[in-house]
Parts: sequence; structure tokens; C-alpha cells
Amino acid sequence: VLLLLLLALALVVSVVVYRAAFPGTTAQRVAAAPLPALGFDGDAAVARFAAGLRIPTISWGRGGVLDAEAFGGLREHLRASFPLVHSALEVEYVNEWTLLLTWRGSDAALDPLVLMAHQDVVPIVEESREDWVQPPFSGAVEEGTVWGRGALDDKASLFAILEATEALLREGFVPTRSVILLFGHDEEIGGGQGAGAAAALLAERGIRPFMVLDEGGGVTQGILPGIDFPVALVGVAEKGFVTLELVV
Repeated sequence: VLLLLLLALALVVSVVVYRAAFPGTTAQRVAAAPLPALGFDGDAAVARFAAGLRIPTISWGRGGVLDAEAFGGLREHLRASFPLVHSALEVEYVNEWTLLLTWRGSDAALDPLVLMAHQDVVPIVEESREDWVQPPFSGAVEEGTVWGRGALDDKASLFAILEATEALLREGFVPTRSVILLFGHDEEIGGGQGAGAAAALLAERGIRPFMVLDEGGGVTQGILPGIDFPVALVGVAEKGFVTLELVV
């Protein structure tokens, strides 16, 4: 058995090394001209982001009830903050709270790009409140740092996508392929009612995305030995889980 495992490992390593050395047609470099710089008010964007962090859109597991007041408050904040997005794009709500926005491109024959983020955050462990430098939903901005639950996971992506879309709309930009913005409301508890339901809806409509970009990881520095510059991990699959029972 050990010999078979070693042979399997050697085969996997050989395939990986070969694919890295001879990527063939799977690795492509696409030339794309950079877009012109857009006018952008960074301070106003930070203020909008911080205000979004003050809204406690918590996903409660184990049968917890969704806080309609909080999610409704975030919805109204997004409408007020990004008026062009909500007027120029097709706006739908899946299972009432997941936001599905369609930005029609100039070439309807092309498969769309899907950009994803999620509105919900995980609860606060009450015993940990004293460990917080700032209150969890303060939205405080100090010395270039924005504090609050969801600042990284994942309202940063949510607001960044909407800020970019609003700025492009302001300049009259029209994408070549359609762009679908999908912002789920229950990612932290599995996403079945949010992004999962929206994906099923898109499939029913015969929409097969050209590419889907979801939350992703962080940009880290000092994590890998010998590398002293920032490194980003490109994730190519969804995370999973495994349950083990250990008997001694």
C-alpha cells in the first residue's frame, strides 16, 4: 500500500512539473489596453464604506432569524450611495435580500462576467468584545484604517465593485460583454438562499458565465520565507470541509 501511495505521489508531482514547464494552450496572455483614469473621490468612498460597516447585517446560524431592519438599511444605503448603478442596471432581488444586478454589454453574443461579494457578516462572540480595538460595528476611520466587522469579509469587495461600476457609468462606459453583479445575503451560513438560488436562476435562463470572480483571499507579506514583497494567492476553487471521527 505504501509503495502504491508513493507511486501515486510521484505521478502527481510529475504531472504538475510537466504542466508547469509546458503549459500549452491552457496558459494564455491576453493583451488589454488600460482604461483611462477616472475621477474618484477617495474620501467619499471611504465614508460610504464606513457607513455600510455600521449596519449589522449578521447571518445567524442554527435557525436564527434574518434581521430585516439591518438588511433593509444596507439596501437603502446602497441605493442612495450608488444611484447610477440602480438606475442604469437591471435590478433584481433573489429570495428578497440577495441583490442581482445586470449590466448589459454591447455584444449580447458574449457570455457575461459575474462579479460576486456578500452582504452578511458573522456574529460577534460576546466574550470577545473587550478584545476589539474599536467596537465591532463602529465604522471608525483612523490613520488610514477602516474598522468594523465585514471590513475584510466581505463588504470591502461589495463596495469596491459598486464604486467602480458607479464611476464607469458616470463616464458613460459600456462594457462589451454583459456584467452581472451578485451580492448574496447568507454566504456565512452556506449561501443556499442567496448566491445558490441566484446561480440556479441564471442557469434556468441559460446563462453560462465567461468567468466568475468571488471573494478571494488576502494580499499578505512575510508569509512565505524568502519573499519580502506582497503576495496574493489566486484561488481557483471553492473551499470545502471535511468531518473526521478519531477513535483511539
